[in-house]
Amino acid sequence: MKYVPLKASFMAVSMIGFLVSIIYVADYSVNWAFAMGLIFVLMFIASMISMEKAPVSLAPKKGR
Repeated sequence: MKYVPLKASFMAVSMIGFLVSIIYVADYSVNWAFAMGLIFVLMFIASMISMEKAPVSLAPKKGR
């Protein structure tokens, strides 16, 4: 199985999204806050797995 490194913005969106869904969305609907929080936690776990398993490439890409 091949692993692809995800962008750092993916991790940032997952952390910010989790906080927003727990703090602000919970005021309107606890069910929606839980569902959105679960999605953002899964995104964070995916970014952690990609950081651990993906190969590290230090060479800059050609053509950029």
